Amino acid sequence: MGPERVRQAHRAQPFKPFIIHMGDGRQVSVEHPEFMAVSPTVHYATIYKEDESTEEIELFLVTSLEFPAKSNGSRKKK
Repeated sequence: MGPERVRQAHRAQPFKPFIIHMGDGRQVSVEHPEFMAVSPTVHYATIYKEDESTEEIELFLVTSLEFPAKSNGSRKKK
């Protein structure tokens, strides 16, 4: 997986939240496009989390992207 695929997911219209899987086993969620900034060289990205902490990742170490199914909070009635 290359950095350009992460950039495509980040810039998708409409945006779909996604999870970045790293080679070391970490998983980083991107809930909104404004919560992620990609460096001009496309080598690094900074992800801003809901608790206002940040995580910087090297995009060449991304192994996969996951696009979870959207949950609307409703449950099927039996």
